[in-house]
Amino acid sequence: MKLRFLRQFVERWPRLSGWFGAPLVERVGRLHGEPYRCPSHPACFRARTYLVYLVLRGYTTFDCPWLFAPGQLAIIEPAAALGIDLGAKQLVDDAIDLGFSPNSARQAMHWSVSRIALRTGVFDVTVITEDRFADAL
Repeated sequence: MKLRFLRQFVERWPRLSGWFGAPLVERVGRLHGEPYRCPSHPACFRARTYLVYLVLRGYTTFDCPWLFAPGQLAIIEPAAALGIDLGAKQLVDDAIDLGFSPNSARQAMHWSVSRIALRTGVFDVTVITEDRFADAL
């Protein structure tokens, strides 16, 4: 199924630069409130796994508008499957030690670490500095 989604995406955008040039609504694929089974732009919505893979392999990074538009972007587990430890677990543990709720800490750290990695291509949270973060914006 994922290979079929990949083929549909590549048929629509044989060059990734074409996808980056498409309107944000189309690139995100599914508008807020739309059912998962009926996204406005299914090729983009269903290709998110492939797009995340491209970042995790160092082929691209994403612009801020796209990163903030989708509700969920899970990359912690796909990164781990590729042998990449994004460091989110340590951040979650640190937040819990500081008194944050485990669920809130996990959600916040996964969201922020995922977005930073997808924007910067940096997969080690220990090397993310304020300057590097500011440059990414």
